[in-house]
Amino acid sequence: MSALTIKNFILASTFLVLSAGGFFYMANEIERQGTVLLSRVEALQIQQRQENSFFRLQKTAEDSVEERAELTSYFLQKDSDSITFLNQVEQLAPVAGIDLETESLRQFTDPQNQNWIQVDFSFSGTQRNVQNFVQVLENIPYLSQITALSLSIDSAAAAEARLSMQVLVLLYDE
Repeated sequence: MSALTIKNFILASTFLVLSAGGFFYMANEIERQGTVLLSRVEALQIQQRQENSFFRLQKTAEDSVEERAELTSYFLQKDSDSITFLNQVEQLAPVAGIDLETESLRQFTDPQNQNWIQVDFSFSGTQRNVQNFVQVLENIPYLSQITALSLSIDSAAAAEARLSMQVLVLLYDE
């Protein structure tokens, strides 16, 4: 072989080795960048799911304001709201033709750790008015329960009742 052929062979071999090295380096770099890109795409998808979830929750919260306000109105929100409740009952009594007296008011906690207000009323009026007022108290727009009722009917014109009821107090952090 001539010196020129050997020189060309060495030069071609060097270019081949350099080209193969460059090719493997580029293939490795593409794979590494692909892995980085894949992890960034996954992180972006997670962030988009979180944002979508947040926006859905925010929309639900905005759409349910009225429903939540209505539900909240069925509870005494704090102990001092018991005064508002008593005022409502005392305002209903004359409208219903009833003489009402609030005998006691106390707060207690039941075994399920819920706070309640216990109210004892005594009232009098005609038999029909007393029965109607008991129904009004049964249907008062609070989460309540009548725990005791004693009805004494003297005649159609005179009746008396003693009623104990409990109203749930909703205590929560705002």
